[in-house]
Amino acid sequence: MELVQVVIDLLRASYSDVTYDGLHVEYEAGRGRRSIYVHDIDYADGRLAWHEADGSDNPYLVVYGDGAVWSWAPITGGENSVYFECLLVEWYQGHLLFICFEKNRIYVNSMKDKKIRAFSFYGDELKRKDDVLYCHLYKERNLVRRVKLPELIEMEPLSLEECRKNGVAPETIGGLNDLSSKKYK
Repeated sequence: MELVQVVIDLLRASYSDVTYDGLHVEYEAGRGRRSIYVHDIDYADGRLAWHEADGSDNPYLVVYGDGAVWSWAPITGGENSVYFECLLVEWYQGHLLFICFEKNRIYVNSMKDKKIRAFSFYGDELKRKDDVLYCHLYKERNLVRRVKLPELIEMEPLSLEECRKNGVAPETIGGLNDLSSKKYK
């Protein structure tokens, strides 16, 4: 069964107005309409998670697993920005990773056992290679910050030239810049 169908079935058990148009699931939840895009759902080791947004584009992560259900408001700028994009929801090495772009800042969140770590930077260029996230900042054009996943441990920065030589130069977010470590069909 596809993950989106699992989410639909779970929502229909609690909400009557659940719709699916092939791209996203929507449902009415007390405080308004919620929307879940199909690429913002992940499953691993008996745990299911998805990103959803309310009518004001406030982000939430919903997690089913370990005999419980909970929601989590990830760390972002909280600016209710017109431009908010979820870049990644993924279970990775026992952590739930959530990466998003809001206005001109990228936020990286990692949760394990309901403990959250966060990292952010001003920029719109990322690259993921295995367990390292490469982040190119607006102001430091010749440097690339590196963060080890899933713990979000900042590593020594590299020059942009060195990253280019090693094939890990960050790319503008969106489009074909897939941050997932999983290759879905």
